[in-house]
Amino acid sequence: MNDKELVIRFFMEGYQNKNYGFVLQCLSENYIDHSPAGARSNQEAVNILIAVSKMFSDMQITIADIFSENGMVATRVRYKAIHTGECM
Repeated sequence: MNDKELVIRFFMEGYQNKNYGFVLQCLSENYIDHSPAGARSNQEAVNILIAVSKMFSDMQITIADIFSENGMVATRVRYKAIHTGECM
């Protein structure tokens, strides 16, 4: 699996399929998320995914753009869901 495929699978498995075991396996224990969520480990990333799943049901992910160069991947992602839980 190349870098792009792994990132796409992360979004699909983590947000859409709620396969948190996959997320724990594909992210390192010292994973750093550079988004506003700011996870600092694979377990923190899973905790964020779980929190999001409680706020939004029927999550659907669309990868609008994905770029990969020198082992780094950037994405533009569209999230579509139903707001069903408390958010902030």
